[in-house]
Amino acid sequence: MARVKIKFLKILALTLAGAFAGRGWADQATSVLPLSTAIEMSMHSSPKVADALVDVQVSTDRHHTTFGELGPKVNANYSDVKFDRTVSVALGPVNYVLRPQTLQEANLVVSQPLLGLFPAAERLGLERKRKEASQLNLNFAKTVTAFEVAQVYRKAQLAREMVHIAEASILATNRQAKDAQALLESGRFIRSDLLKISIAQQEARSDLAKAIAAQKKVDDRLRYTIGLSSHQTLSLEALPSMASVQSFAPPDLDLALKEATKTRLELKNASLEVQKAESMRRLARWKFIPEVDFFIGWDSYYSALPFGTPAFTRSYGLTAKWEIWDRGSRLTATRETSGMLRKSNTALQDTKDKMRLEIQAILADLEAMKEALSATQVIASQAEEAYRLDKARFANGLVTATDLLLSLAKQTKAQGSLVGSVTEMSLLILSLEQALGNTSPKTL
Repeated sequence: MARVKIKFLKILALTLAGAFAGRGWADQATSVLPLSTAIEMSMHSSPKVADALVDVQVSTDRHHTTFGELGPKVNANYSDVKFDRTVSVALGPVNYVLRPQTLQEANLVVSQPLLGLFPAAERLGLERKRKEASQLNLNFAKTVTAFEVAQVYRKAQLAREMVHIAEASILATNRQAKDAQALLESGRFIRSDLLKISIAQQEARSDLAKAIAAQKKVDDRLRYTIGLSSHQTLSLEALPSMASVQSFAPPDLDLALKEATKTRLELKNASLEVQKAESMRRLARWKFIPEVDFFIGWDSYYSALPFGTPAFTRSYGLTAKWEIWDRGSRLTATRETSGMLRKSNTALQDTKDKMRLEIQAILADLEAMKEALSATQVIASQAEEAYRLDKARFANGLVTATDLLLSLAKQTKAQGSLVGSVTEMSLLILSLEQALGNTSPKTL
């Protein structure tokens, strides 16, 4: 029942938070949605963030519960017992009641653990570490969500640029068809070349339809990620410029590893797992120590008193409890926690190694992409110039429609490659920022 209640509250919180988060921007549906705003909206609609928030609350409650184990415990009891008869003994003329027919008794006992304080303090420290781990998981969920939104946002920007390129290609083929019709009427053009241009027009329309479909697909994914309804207009910022991505200077490997070691949430979480395993091993060893408590109690009778029993008594002292034989379960638990500690240390080292490999790969990809981006920029410039010259020559009847269409295809492909390279470079920068331990994209 509790799980169902928590799940219902999570769904309700996601629904309300997503609605109110998107209202401010939705009221300005025609305005541009910045990447920073998209990331902020996603924090209110992400299921991962909602789950992590619930885990933080649960771990906080557990920590508070464990904190109460350090203080004294107070127990109160009341009993009202009825027997079938009164037991008494007569000594001379006096009749002494050994057990009345009705016995009403109340007692209050306050106990304070003595040796038990040490394992209780250890459990408190363990719950504190679990609370810190839940907070780290929340921050990690927010980080993953932020960079997922940034990547989808970049892909949505790329899709818009591809639509613009396809629209420009249609305009170009339409102008070619108009020029070809004029040349045909003047007798300087053959009909087969006009048919080739007509085919190119149809292909350009097909490419535009595909680009629009791809844009709709990535837009739907972005809307889902940030919790935006389908009827709201989605207008994005422009793709990062060529100069901005080319001017990006990544740090060297040693500096990047030093920064990531300080800030990566995965490393902090793995280190915290080692500390939790150490606490659990100490707790397992504390089970071999006896429990010693100090107590003070008050007893009071509200019925007829048994012989020799006062109506009110107070007692105090020590209680000791030591489990001598448990069929080896404590020894098994100690070995299990030692294995968990070794496993946590191995996972910590593995996290460090994977982080190093990840950063090395991203830096290598960035270096290669910068070279590819420069080459793609030169190719796009040359393809544009070649198309401009062929277009002028075509107008004068110096080249065929086949040559002109081939030149246009190369220019369109070069423009698409250039925009794709800029986007790929931007995505690599985002990956590097995430690998360095940033909680959200800095290059917005």
